[in-house]
Amino acid sequence: MKFKKFMALGLVAAMTATLFAGCGSKGNDSADTTQKSDSASADGLVSYSDIVLGETGKDLSATITMFNHRTDMDTDDYGGKNWKSYLEDFNKEYPNIKVEITTDTNYADDALTHLQSGQYETITMIPAVDKADLSTYYMSYGTLDEMSQQINYANTWL
Repeated sequence: MKFKKFMALGLVAAMTATLFAGCGSKGNDSADTTQKSDSASADGLVSYSDIVLGETGKDLSATITMFNHRTDMDTDDYGGKNWKSYLEDFNKEYPNIKVEITTDTNYADDALTHLQSGQYETITMIPAVDKADLSTYYMSYGTLDEMSQQINYANTWL
């Protein structure tokens, strides 16, 4: 049960964080959308630690893509909560964000091909790449010290 909740939260956090990385606004000085100067980077992106689930980005509209290896969750007869159910819950909070999910039985190889081509999806499961190369493909959520305050088991992949 905890795994399912963690998976759901992880999916929503990843979708939300990725959305803000791609849809950050620059130079918007209106009182309604001005971000705190100490929480937004110089390019106007929202920091992961500042995202409030169900509040931050409610006005955004986008289509994002997710590529993953969980082909079992792509079926209606999956024994647990499937991708369709997760997306229904996500769209209750963020109705203007369309998520297109692609699953792949050859994910390990195909994910690397996607990353190396430079044409990869908005969200991916972390494939088998060297840890030193992760920053080439993925945005940083902060230092280990910063993330350890927000994410359980942040230091398990050292």
